[in-house]
Amino acid sequence: FGYTDRARLGATACEATAWVEDTTVICKIAAGLESTLRVVVTAGVVAGSSTEMMSYNVPAVSSLKSTLYNRAPFSSEAFTLSGVSFATQDNTAWARLGASAAEASVWVSDSSVSCTLTSAFRSSLSVVVTSGGGAGTTTEALSFDAVTLFSTVTGGVEEDDDGENVTTTSRANLPSTGSVSITISGASMAVVDYSTMARLGSSACEASTWVSESALVCRAGAGNVGTLRVAVTAGELAGTMTEATSYDAPTLSNSRRVNVPATGSVRVTVVGAAFGMTTYTAAGRVSSTACETSAWHSD
Repeated sequence: FGYTDRARLGATACEATAWVEDTTVICKIAAGLESTLRVVVTAGVVAGSSTEMMSYNVPAVSSLKSTLYNRAPFSSEAFTLSGVSFATQDNTAWARLGASAAEASVWVSDSSVSCTLTSAFRSSLSVVVTSGGGAGTTTEALSFDAVTLFSTVTGGVEEDDDGENVTTTSRANLPSTGSVSITISGASMAVVDYSTMARLGSSACEASTWVSESALVCRAGAGNVGTLRVAVTAGELAGTMTEATSYDAPTLSNSRRVNVPATGSVRVTVVGAAFGMTTYTAAGRVSSTACETSAWHSD
């Protein structure tokens, strides 16, 4: 018969314990959020225990309620996570977006937690809710707006020899020598510098300087490409724009030999500009006939 039999789950006593027989005790468990619990039964002054006997359901996230699936990278708006097993009271419920904790988490009910976004630059984020000792997650729950590019202007803010910022003169194309600045305008380029980088075609800029959420200055390298795509990355997000800029095409000013003999096989030096800072398989043609050989000398 019952000797004031009592049962305990983890560190919490059962709400009620009823002795049934020598091999059975009925326990009414309390609310909880532990993943794995030890069970202890006492009868009189004798106690017995067993480990990993039971556990509570972990939080399960089913949906995210927000006005937009994508958020601005600098957003601090609230959204609501819905699910089950978030606890019947606030057991230090917290939410995490990817690897970053939400700016604030407020327990609402057993099926709802309200959170405030932190700024981030990730293409797709998992959401994790922890309550007590349990945690639940859902993948691809939220993403931030990708970088959007609007325009490019050749010229920008540069430092002079004294370290002062000066505005360079704008020009239509990039010189083949490179080493000029391009100001790239757009949106969602971050509220701080998240290792923001720019690329012209397949070549990274010599240097990229974040200016603001809507502007980036890129120092172009040397090149000889007619039309270039511009790509900007900020954190894990990227944006591109086609036909954004181009390098100056080669221009001819004169040749150092006016007439050539009908036999050919003589050298003609062609003078001009934008022939490149190195030999880009430069080749010459007289009318519709290619030269027998072409040798690049300088830009």
